[in-house]
Amino acid sequence: MTDMDKIQQIRPKQFEQQLHYKIKANEQLQAQGYRKKPQMVWGPPGVGKSEIMYQQLTTAGYKVYEMRANLYDPIDVRGGIKIIELDNGTYRTVYGTPEDLPPSDTTEKVALLIDELPQATRATMNAFLQVTLDGAIGQYTLPIHTQILAGGNRAEDRTGANEMPTALKNRFDHYSLMPSAEDCIHYLRNKGITEDVCSFLRFKPNLCHQIDHTQYAFPTPRTWENIGHGLPLMMKEIKDMTPAEADGFMHYAIASKIGDGPAGEFIAFCKDAKQMPDLDDLIADPKGTPVPNSMSVVYSTVGALINETTDKTIKSISKWIKKLETEMQVVYFKDLCQKDKDYREHEVVEKWIDKNAGILN
Repeated sequence: MTDMDKIQQIRPKQFEQQLHYKIKANEQLQAQGYRKKPQMVWGPPGVGKSEIMYQQLTTAGYKVYEMRANLYDPIDVRGGIKIIELDNGTYRTVYGTPEDLPPSDTTEKVALLIDELPQATRATMNAFLQVTLDGAIGQYTLPIHTQILAGGNRAEDRTGANEMPTALKNRFDHYSLMPSAEDCIHYLRNKGITEDVCSFLRFKPNLCHQIDHTQYAFPTPRTWENIGHGLPLMMKEIKDMTPAEADGFMHYAIASKIGDGPAGEFIAFCKDAKQMPDLDDLIADPKGTPVPNSMSVVYSTVGALINETTDKTIKSISKWIKKLETEMQVVYFKDLCQKDKDYREHEVVEKWIDKNAGILN
């Protein structure tokens, strides 16, 4: 058992909900004159720790100041030293304030995000004891409305993480963030990522996050987002290439991000997707459009139909969807409602839910 097994694991969507609550709870504690509680999230690389913290803080109206703890020596946390001469001719050592900290007198709502905290030395982590408990470092004090959050990798991630001192552990509420293909797909769709990526992760959810410590490139939600943003440009690059040249180009470009094996599976999936039925024909004649034999093509078609669904097309599309295995029907209706919550109250969706309530429960 690792130390992280002692912390309740949580999905990205659940962590978003927890942070939303904890930010509000800290605001109430501060208004009542009580000490606020910092939050600490642990997790593997590329799972979205910093992204979620930034998103929740900025949504709540906070300006984020970031300290990368692994870049600091213990004395740097306190600030640079300056020697000044007093009126009586004696000298005193004065500490400056690190530029990464918010001004003490600001009236803005601010947050201090201490990232890569476990990657810092134990001496540096100890330097954060006062700021995480009292909101102060020496004579410097954080603004009264400051929220403190921290994040970092675990020892088993092999990123150089160090054991956190017990006193510092006790300053935080702790979360262990684990990857979720479903949450990743929802996030990517909201970001406008190409459907090829989202449908592939539905087809191969185990490749959403698969760290191989023997490799330099491996799939994570971060790398899938990067692939999604880059695919349109890749397709332009290969437009005038021979098929063999295009295959080589695509493989090298994608394998550089997620490794050879996952890249090969993703490229094969994208090739199969070209066998999808014409979507206009499918919407015009759902009963007459056959279901593809290949499951990868079915996943691609369902993903594409989610983007084609409107109030005008949903009845026709749902007729074709109901020809699929129940598992794929669940994928369509669930992803559709995640993409647009208004569809939860659409008569077509409500009828399907009523009919399949036993499956969903």
